[in-house]
Amino acid sequence: MKSNDFARLKSLLCVAAVGVFAYGCAVTSSGDKRTSTPSIPADTMYAQVKTAFAKGDYEAVDSAARRLVTDYPGFDRADEVYMIAARSSAASEDPVQAAKYALAVVDGFPVSPYREEALFVAAEGYSDLGRYYESADMLLRILTAPSTPEMEGRAFNALKALSREQLGIADLERLVVEYPSSPLAGEMSLALAKREFARGNYDGAYRLLTELLYQFPQHRRAPEVRQLLRLSANRRDNPDERYDYVEPDKIGVVLPITGNFSRYGRYFEQGLKVALDEFNEAGDAVVTYVTADSRGNPIDAVDAVRTLAVEEGVVAVLGSVLAVPTVAAAVECNASRVAILSPVPTSQRIDEVGPWVFQTKVSSEIEVSAMARVAREDLLIERFAVLAAANTEKQKLAEYFIKEITSRGGIVVATESYQTGDSDFREQLELIRDAAPEALFIPGEPEELILMLPQISFYDLQIQLIGLSNWNSDKLLRLSQQELEGAIFPGEALHGKDRESYTNFLARYRDAYGGEVHPVATSGYFGMRLLLQSIAEGAVDRIQVRDFLDKELNVSAEQRMLEASSLSILNVRSGKIREFTTSLREP
Repeated sequence: MKSNDFARLKSLLCVAAVGVFAYGCAVTSSGDKRTSTPSIPADTMYAQVKTAFAKGDYEAVDSAARRLVTDYPGFDRADEVYMIAARSSAASEDPVQAAKYALAVVDGFPVSPYREEALFVAAEGYSDLGRYYESADMLLRILTAPSTPEMEGRAFNALKALSREQLGIADLERLVVEYPSSPLAGEMSLALAKREFARGNYDGAYRLLTELLYQFPQHRRAPEVRQLLRLSANRRDNPDERYDYVEPDKIGVVLPITGNFSRYGRYFEQGLKVALDEFNEAGDAVVTYVTADSRGNPIDAVDAVRTLAVEEGVVAVLGSVLAVPTVAAAVECNASRVAILSPVPTSQRIDEVGPWVFQTKVSSEIEVSAMARVAREDLLIERFAVLAAANTEKQKLAEYFIKEITSRGGIVVATESYQTGDSDFREQLELIRDAAPEALFIPGEPEELILMLPQISFYDLQIQLIGLSNWNSDKLLRLSQQELEGAIFPGEALHGKDRESYTNFLARYRDAYGGEVHPVATSGYFGMRLLLQSIAEGAVDRIQVRDFLDKELNVSAEQRMLEASSLSILNVRSGKIREFTTSLREP
């Protein structure tokens, strides 16, 4: 928004003191300019604004700031008042008002020390409103004027994200023309060329890339530009042949950045960043990653894969975090002939989607086999009961457990089910108690177990509890510590996870982020670690990455049984999760 836009905005917003205000406007309710002396001194009002902001009373900030600039249009700290009001509106998630206040600083006070912060707040407000061009315009005004290194970095990163995910081709073209000397002009030109390449406009991509190399011969991504230039020429001259645009040192990541499951995406990214930092510190090559937002749903997951595979030219994809978006991403990756690696534990065999789809998680069937073996051979249990959610993957695992137990000479005396979302398990538990089993196998989720375990205790089932690796949950242990006492379950099994590597990961993660280590972060770490291993061993294109993953992960049935026999088993003892030992049954 330029100064003439601000003038129009100011004329629209110049209302009575109780309304929205703009710099330099002070009117009475009759429309005449104020002539009476304000009843409260300006310094007192200024102090009220600062005090209210410090207390987090954002309504009071807005009210006091409006009154101050209306009663004292020439106040010498008006730019600071507007900036405090802008911060307050941003904190109260009012992007419209935040942008208006920030623009009052930008266009009303050209030499204000708050100007670059105001530009950034305005950019964030516009972005929240879906006005991405205006947001980019604010950021470029920061980058084309003297700014602090910290603010330049923030603006640069925000503009890169907008260029990659939000700005259309027409917007990018306008911005490149309006800000040709911007330090991000080359990045925007490259993003624009990638968009044209993805659309099949190879002549347009070739023209843009040629101009980019002419204007920025020392562009930091010149090798990538030249590679895409060659591909554009090849596709233009040979439209029937397939030429994949691939950067051998760039990995794509599909994860929920926004939406209800964004916290899992944050854990996932934290874990994979630990692996990437570890790899880049140890070697000469520098591998980067680029993210795309699945928003936790399959449609956006497909769009994310297309962005990564076509526009970004990633050599492989890691993700996603949730089962359904992961399946959707896997189908799209398989169609696009780019390997996708799913490291997050799931009972779904997504690697069956096609030859370009892989998962690091040891299958739940292997976990079931391991638990059946421990129950029969180590604990010498003979009588079992099973409780699982009906018509789900968990029901299939329950059936597999029954098959494994009976093949080992055990007896299943009760098989009960419940509906997903149930909270009352009285009927099932009473039937299980009447059958007098020695052990109960529950392939349930931690959220279900938090409701179920107290009821198992209440109905006095003196029974050995058996679960799967998702029982290894800090939340479950914290909320059901007493009821979990004695329970056994496998440790989370991921390809490449051993005691030493896991211990090193925990140390690095806690040093970087602190707090508890979420299992999703662990999955992100070991998934990224495996993809980095493929690059370390010489994979430079998508086929070579796929062949490496196929060799590492697609093992024989005999090898899977070996994995089952070596799977670590955990046990809750004295309120803590510990390694399981057979001495537990001894007096």
